[in-house]
Amino acid sequence: MPYKDIWNGILEDRGSDIVFMTLEWLNKWWEYHGVAKKLFILMIIQEEQILGFCPLMKVPAKGYEEIRFIGGDEASCMGIVVKKEFKEKVIREILDYLVDQNEKFLINIHGIFKGTYDYEIIREYMKEKKVDFLETSLKSYYINIDNQKFNDYIKTRFSRGSINTMKRKERRLKRKERRLKDLEIYHLNL
Repeated sequence: MPYKDIWNGILEDRGSDIVFMTLEWLNKWWEYHGVAKKLFILMIIQEEQILGFCPLMKVPAKGYEEIRFIGGDEASCMGIVVKKEFKEKVIREILDYLVDQNEKFLINIHGIFKGTYDYEIIREYMKEKKVDFLETSLKSYYINIDNQKFNDYIKTRFSRGSINTMKRKERRLKRKERRLKDLEIYHLNL
């Protein structure tokens, strides 16, 4: 938190509006989910000037540790908080530091999107240094249901039993809402 202004200043200069990279979000996530994990934030300094931050954590696994961005899988987009003009230099410095560690760990860069400049820097670095690098992709398809009524679409996607369960739960929720309103009215009359 002592570096909050510098951190947010770098994000602002980059024009980044990714909430998962703000120090406030990371701090709140850590407060609730940081148990059994080790904070591992790297700060990159050159000639007494802070160039950036890498918000990492160490997560214990069987026989090794996993180094990943704070926020884990809850953060759909993550990255290194670095001034634009130093991006490649800083990412390479971070990777040099991590690769030179004498520990058994896996680096998980979930959150850096494939095809971005950051990703390409990392990929090229791994090739140059001949470091094992596993790439995976997640494909997400868009389904246009504009020409269908919602209930018709649901019928094509769910079984009759699932639809009946949803309806039963909707009715139960409505009953509970009515009871709650009745209790509120009763409470007001007291």
